[in-house]
Amino acid sequence: MVYVYRHDKTQITYGKEATWGTAAVGSIWMGHVQSHEPDWNYNIKGVRYIGSNNRTKDDYYELATDIKGKIEVYPQDWRMLTYAFGKVSSAGGSAPYTHTITESGALPSFTLEDIFISNTASNAGNVKYLAKGCMIDTLEISGNPGEPITMSIDYIGQTGSKIASGTKTTVTAATTKVMRSEMTELSNLTGAGINGAISGLDTYTFRIKNNLSPRGYLNNSKDIGGIETGGVDYEFKFKIDATEATLSEFENGMHQAGSTFNADMYIFRTSGTDQAHIWMSGARVIDIDVPRQVEPGPVEIEITAEPQTAGAIIKDAIVASGDMDYP
Repeated sequence: MVYVYRHDKTQITYGKEATWGTAAVGSIWMGHVQSHEPDWNYNIKGVRYIGSNNRTKDDYYELATDIKGKIEVYPQDWRMLTYAFGKVSSAGGSAPYTHTITESGALPSFTLEDIFISNTASNAGNVKYLAKGCMIDTLEISGNPGEPITMSIDYIGQTGSKIASGTKTTVTAATTKVMRSEMTELSNLTGAGINGAISGLDTYTFRIKNNLSPRGYLNNSKDIGGIETGGVDYEFKFKIDATEATLSEFENGMHQAGSTFNADMYIFRTSGTDQAHIWMSGARVIDIDVPRQVEPGPVEIEITAEPQTAGAIIKDAIVASGDMDYP
């Protein structure tokens, strides 16, 4: 019987690069990966030319490569936030370690390793896909009631290749539980006149968009010669139950009058020792929707805000130095 590759025997890992585009071993566990949609386009163009004396295409050219993709994962740690924000400062002589993640003009890069594993004892049947020079264009963290927190990553890479008979990198899967959406707390909306935790938070999505621009130069290579960062955009969409305080503040004070707010979003596994604190500052409400419906039930406010600045403070058991640390 012919062996058919199976999704349950696929491994997706990554490694942090010391130099952009120089391959790193994919030795870091990414989390509970749900999907990877590589969009590796080699821009193959069929051409005709005068004098070929036939109606079919006469040749095919391989033009500049375009390496990008999308990964969805239930995160078990927050290391990928550094690749999206740009900079981290880690501290602590013992766990819990503190990782302060802030915006930077230069983003770190990683090598992505995606391998189909065969059922043979050797590596002969493995097929490995390797994307080097990957940088995060967009990262989203989403929470929905009753579901794990989801991280969605859109990346752009320098090169993408398939390696036949690729050796599987040995990676130890993390044993920590994924974060549940119920672990989230939104609080301290300074400027909104709302202190403490927001009650009635339903769904949310926090987005970092780096507006990356791959640069294809005339340099005797089909691969891009660099990835430039554009202006960074932050967006925070969330839905809450409408109360007298929240409806008035968000509709009148912020959306119409133009007041801005600061906010703290916490995702707790264990408060104080294993948590993510994503802070937002100077957030402007750019859209608000309060749908009316005939069915009885609570009125909900759907809010889209754009923070001017943002960052994260992580507390966890990941050591503050070494190849497995935050980049």
